[in-house]
Amino acid sequence: EAFRQSGFYSAYLALENAAGDWKMAAVNYNYSTPLRDRFGEMLLCPEPKQMQKKDGVFDCLPGISVQTSADATDRTRRTAEMTGAELAGFVHTGGPNIVELSLQPGLSLPAEGYQLSVTPAKITITGQDEAGLYRGTRTLLQLVKSQMQRDAALKIPCLEIADFPDLPNRIFRICHPRSRRFKVQEFRGVEYLLNYIDRFVADQKYNVFQLDITGVTRFPRYPAFNHPEDDLYSLEDWKRIADFCRERFIEFIPALPAGSHEGWLLNYFPQYAMPGFSTT
Repeated sequence: EAFRQSGFYSAYLALENAAGDWKMAAVNYNYSTPLRDRFGEMLLCPEPKQMQKKDGVFDCLPGISVQTSADATDRTRRTAEMTGAELAGFVHTGGPNIVELSLQPGLSLPAEGYQLSVTPAKITITGQDEAGLYRGTRTLLQLVKSQMQRDAALKIPCLEIADFPDLPNRIFRICHPRSRRFKVQEFRGVEYLLNYIDRFVADQKYNVFQLDITGVTRFPRYPAFNHPEDDLYSLEDWKRIADFCRERFIEFIPALPAGSHEGWLLNYFPQYAMPGFSTT
């Protein structure tokens, strides 16, 4: 079965005769299998540890209301508020069908674990902790979005999910194109970055976001480090991004490479380069 996977392969054939002489041949080849169209399938990423499908569906047509218990924490209420706002882009909200969020530290799951239950009567998401509860709402949104349609009559299949991360730190790292001295044709501002973080970091349940900020930051006290172009992120922009990440249980790490990776400084102080040094 492993040899039926698409990829680039090398095959070797070795022949030995009675006299001990060897003859070897090798060939490289590509093997490709047609990609299956999975548009509209229920795809969850990362794949939950346990998922059991049940009979029936949860009907979104009457409208969905995201609720918490009367003694819920402020953070749980905030998670409910955020989830309701995101669901509103795909289904009717404010109706009688309930999505109930709660904490239950006794779930006996690792940190950031959660349980999600979908029945015809309601959807229940229970978190081992606040972060786990938030991760569970990401799975619910994936269940809604995976059908690839904005439909008031959306039906979510009944199932039971128990999930938790394998690693305590799940790092998503990107480098801004300018930090690698690429010419940027179009500057993407803070709103673009926030949308990117929401879709690809938070929704995929990463909890650390590292961004190389060399060449893209305006340093008011050290203007010599500022890129000659004006379209830079301010320190206030990075604070806004950090707050956005924190609300989604993501640690934001702005990176300024140092040590053997501090060649970016030579873009601003070429006089410190050794004779013959090139950053290309």
